Amino acid sequence: MEHSLFEQLLLILIAAVVATTLFRRVSLPPILAYLSIGALIGPYALGYADPHEMELMSELGVVFLLFMLGLEFSLPKMIAMRHTVLGVGSMQVLITSALLIAVGLGFGLSLSTAIVIAGALALSSTAIVTRELIRLGQLSEKHGQLAFGILLFQDIAAVAFLILVPSLGETSAEVGQPLWLALLQGAGLLLLLMLLGRTLLPALFHEIGHARSDELFVLVALVTALAAAWLTHAAGLSMALGGFLAGMMLGESHFRHQLESDIRPFRDVLLGLFFVTVGMQLNLWVVLHNWHWILLMTLGLILTKTLLITLIAGRMRADYPTAMRSGLSLAQGGEFGFALLALALSHQLVDSELNALIVSTIIFSMILTPALINYNAEIIERIFGRKAGQEEPQGTPDIESATADLHDLSGHVIVCGFGRVGQIVARFLRQANLPYVAID
Repeated sequence: MEHSLFEQLLLILIAAVVATTLFRRVSLPPILAYLSIGALIGPYALGYADPHEMELMSELGVVFLLFMLGLEFSLPKMIAMRHTVLGVGSMQVLITSALLIAVGLGFGLSLSTAIVIAGALALSSTAIVTRELIRLGQLSEKHGQLAFGILLFQDIAAVAFLILVPSLGETSAEVGQPLWLALLQGAGLLLLLMLLGRTLLPALFHEIGHARSDELFVLVALVTALAAAWLTHAAGLSMALGGFLAGMMLGESHFRHQLESDIRPFRDVLLGLFFVTVGMQLNLWVVLHNWHWILLMTLGLILTKTLLITLIAGRMRADYPTAMRSGLSLAQGGEFGFALLALALSHQLVDSELNALIVSTIIFSMILTPALINYNAEIIERIFGRKAGQEEPQGTPDIESATADLHDLSGHVIVCGFGRVGQIVARFLRQANLPYVAID
C-alpha cells in the first residue's frame, strides 16, 4: 500500500517523539532511535515509507550540520589544519582503499568491484561522527579536531570516487578527462565562495541586521547555506561541502552565534530524517540469512580502520592515545558509501546480493559508532594504562593564565555572555575607552 509523503512524514515524526523519549530514558543516543524507526517502517519491514522520497530532505540535514560546523572553523584555522586534512586524511583514504582492494581481489572480485567496495568502506560517516562529537563536547578536543580534519578530506575523496564509478569500464583517457574537469571546477568554485564570503556576505548580513527582522535574517541564512550547497553540487562536489564552506565564510562575522541558534531547529529535524532514511536501507532478511558474514565484516571494518588511523596519525606527530580515539570515532562506513554503492549497482559493477551485504555492514558499523565514541576514553585507558580524553580544548587557556592580567583591574564592566549582543556591547565599550571583562 502506497502512502503520501505527508503521511510518511507524520508517521516518522510521531515515531521519533516516542522512540527518542524511550531511548533517552535508557541512556541511549537518539541516533539509534532514528535508525531503528527507519529499519521498522522501511521497505524491508513494514513497508510504510520509501527512502527515495525523503532523500533530498535528509541530505539537507547534513548540509545544515556542516554549515554549523563551518561557523566554528575560520579560514586561518583551516589553513592551520592542512597537515591533518591533506596529510593524515589523504594517507588514511589511500592506504585503507589499497588494503580493501587487495582483500576484495583475494576473494575473487573484479578490480572494478573491489575499487567500489573499497571506496564505500574507506569513507566514514560525517553526519554521525560530528553529531556525536558535538553532543559529547569532544569536537574541540585533540582527537575531535583530528577526526574532523580526516572527515574533510574524505568528503573531497568521495567526489573522486563518485566520478570514477561510471568511468570504470571506460578507457583511461575517458576516465582522466572528467576527473580533471571536476577538480578544476571544484578549485574555481572554492575560490568563488571564498571571494563572496570575504566581500558580499558580511555586507549583506550587516544590512539584514539593520532591518531588525528575525524572519528576514533566518531566510537569508537558509538561502546562503542552500545556495552554497547547490553551487558545489552543480560543480560535481558534495552538497555538504558547500554548506561547510558557507558556514566557514561566515564564521568570522559578528553574526555567528545568531546564525547557530537560527539554523539549529532546521538542522535537527532534517538530520533526524537522514538517519531514518539510513535505517530504511537495512534489509532485515539479508541480515537474518547472512548474519555471520555481516558480523565478521563489521568487526573487521572497525578493527582495520581503527588500527590504520592510529598508526597513520601516530606516525605523523599525533600521540597514540589521541590517534586511537580518532580511529575509534572513524571506524564505521559512511553515508557516501550508500551513494557510491547505489551508483555502482546502476552500472552493474556490483550485484544486488553483494550490495545488500555491504550496505548492512555499513549500517551496523554506524549503529556501533555512538558507543565507540562514548566509551573511547575508557577503551584507551585500558589499553594504554592512563586516562585519555581530558586534554584542554585547542585554543582554550586554563583559568590561571586567562585571569593573569586581571588582578589589577578595577572599575570595569563585566559582560555576561559574548554572543551577538555581547560583542556589540563590547564594541561600544571599546569605543568609549571603558575597561571590560567578557565571560562566556
